[in-house]
Amino acid sequence: MRYFDDLTEGESFDLGEYTLTPEGVVSFASQWDPQPFHLEESGAEGSVFDGLVASGLHTLCIGGKLLVEGFMNDVANMGGRGMSDIRWHRPVAPDETLSGRVTVAEKDESTRPDRGDVSFDLAVYGSGGEPVLTTTFRNIVRRRE
Repeated sequence: MRYFDDLTEGESFDLGEYTLTPEGVVSFASQWDPQPFHLEESGAEGSVFDGLVASGLHTLCIGGKLLVEGFMNDVANMGGRGMSDIRWHRPVAPDETLSGRVTVAEKDESTRPDRGDVSFDLAVYGSGGEPVLTTTFRNIVRRRE
């Protein structure tokens, strides 16, 4: 388990991979972002996209899943304080494999002795290694006793 005291600003961790499927893209969009270019190939015709693309919200959720499973489950996380600077750098296609990397961006002492605040920069990368999404999470992390 990593505590506030164990985290060092600037250190980074790889988060693993997640492969989207066309069925998963459509299923997510059907429930959470039912726009035509997320629901079917024909819905993307005439749009700025060159075919079916995943919802940006889906990409964000995948980034969150990678973050939690690949890192936060091993951190003495007490909860989130917010998210900022969400950027979608390009659309994500079905059948694309995404990977993630988290960097400890900033640590701040708390007025409470059992915890501190930590900002984590999350980057989600496409199959070619270029960023498709970046954002910053701020969390409360328990200190060692």
